[in-house]
Amino acid sequence: MFFRSFIITLALVLSSSVSFAFEGRHEIDPTVSLDALRAKAGKPMISKRTVNGRIFVDSSAILTQVSVDKLLTKSLQFDQYVQMGMPHLRASRIVAESPAENLIYVWSHMVLSAMGMPFSSKHFLRVHKLPTGSEWELTPKMSNWPAPEDSALQRLDGSWFVRELGANEVYVRYWLAMESNVSPAIVDLVAGSQLQRGVGKVIEVLAREAAL
Repeated sequence: MFFRSFIITLALVLSSSVSFAFEGRHEIDPTVSLDALRAKAGKPMISKRTVNGRIFVDSSAILTQVSVDKLLTKSLQFDQYVQMGMPHLRASRIVAESPAENLIYVWSHMVLSAMGMPFSSKHFLRVHKLPTGSEWELTPKMSNWPAPEDSALQRLDGSWFVRELGANEVYVRYWLAMESNVSPAIVDLVAGSQLQRGVGKVIEVLAREAAL
């Protein structure tokens, strides 16, 4: 039993150290005015762009009456994402952890649909826990992970960033970049606007969960 656990842990560590590179946004968005965010009274400010078939969505908000600790801990409770009401998720669960590396491995089933055109992906994410939030990327399935893999994505990078501003204000930023295996034009048509709304919804869900 000990040997099997050691081998699994070693494999997770090795898989995290080769051929992966997290991409995230761990700072206050320099293109966004904090005064403009304050004027939105907790509602996120969202931007979307598509570059070479890759969709980038960036969302920021200034929240009040929330717990910074809860904003961080709730964002890592992937087993509860569906119950929380996270957008576009049919299922989400933790399949493995590597505490020494601050890594969590998550299986997700994501579904988007527009104009009768569905977009579905079952994939695994490697999540890196950070003092100010987290970052994630796609990762290959390991044989001992009990969940099906049917990914429609080439890349899925993202990050969650939290910074206390003082005076009962907390800045949050949720950033996502997605590239699919199918036509970029179709993905942008089907998924682009839903991703944009969904990223804003993530902030709303976590703000509700972290309310004082």
